[in-house]
Amino acid sequence: QTWTFPYVTVQATDTLCTGDTLKLDYSTMSSGIRWYDSPAGDIALYDTNVLDIFSIAGTKTYYLEPYSVACRDTQRHSVSVSELNPGVLSGLKDAEICQDEKAILNASSDAGEVLWCSKEDVSSILSRGSSYETDVLKEATRYYVASRNIHCVSDFKEVNVFVKNSPNAGFDYQVNSLGNFTLEAQTPGLQYEWDMGDENILTGKKVTHQFVKNGDFKVSLTTTNAEKCETTNSKILKVLGLITRVEEFSNSPINIYPNPARSNIVVQWPHEKASLNIQNSIGQRVASYEIKNGVNNIYLTDFELDSGIYHLIFTNETIVEIRMIFLE
Repeated sequence: QTWTFPYVTVQATDTLCTGDTLKLDYSTMSSGIRWYDSPAGDIALYDTNVLDIFSIAGTKTYYLEPYSVACRDTQRHSVSVSELNPGVLSGLKDAEICQDEKAILNASSDAGEVLWCSKEDVSSILSRGSSYETDVLKEATRYYVASRNIHCVSDFKEVNVFVKNSPNAGFDYQVNSLGNFTLEAQTPGLQYEWDMGDENILTGKKVTHQFVKNGDFKVSLTTTNAEKCETTNSKILKVLGLITRVEEFSNSPINIYPNPARSNIVVQWPHEKASLNIQNSIGQRVASYEIKNGVNNIYLTDFELDSGIYHLIFTNETIVEIRMIFLE
């Protein structure tokens, strides 16, 4: 009788992830296989075509001898299995940030690379490396971290980012007089810093400020709560009508008489129609009037004004003019 010469194709090296089981499977071969721990002699350790290997330290070499009935291979084929450490994570800590901020998370591995994932699955990898910057977060978020060395992946660990509430920085304002504003934050119990947009910084929940020139000013309020979270909110304040030069007061061809006045005044207005606001000496608006081009008779007695100094503020889309009268 003649038997087929036994032969098997052996993978010379393989790796076993620490804590896992490696299956060496030659079940498709027609011959049997004896497993030895030396290239010659000794007694076979196993007689099987499928061997599960686990719990080895370092590298373990097996010598495979195929056989078929009475025939055996003329040599033993070595296969070396090395234990591969997926890596141990260290330095991993939860983080705490303020709302609408990003968190920076850190971890290191003694072998391989660090994987940052959204789930306990390598298919959800967000980033690789020892540091990960999250997206802007509005609520607490959990991430999963593992170490991967070639194809070996460690167990996942959780890391949490806790999000602290940010304070409200809303505010309201009112106009007291030309260029004079009172501003008040909407939320009590915070720290407040006002950037008035003209190189002035104020503090307090409620502040009053006098601008000294005309223009658009970006006023910003920054609030800080007990958890040291900050929020900034800004609004544009328009300042018009301030007299910053003497010639601004005198160059416009507006005629107002009599001055001083008792019951009425005549205003010769050379421009298109405008709004007239009358303010007293402390900046309070006491009357309003619509001015047309030409001669305008204004009866001050209609407004029940006390005697004293008043400012007449003329405003239309292109012009702001201020005049002063004395009411007897």
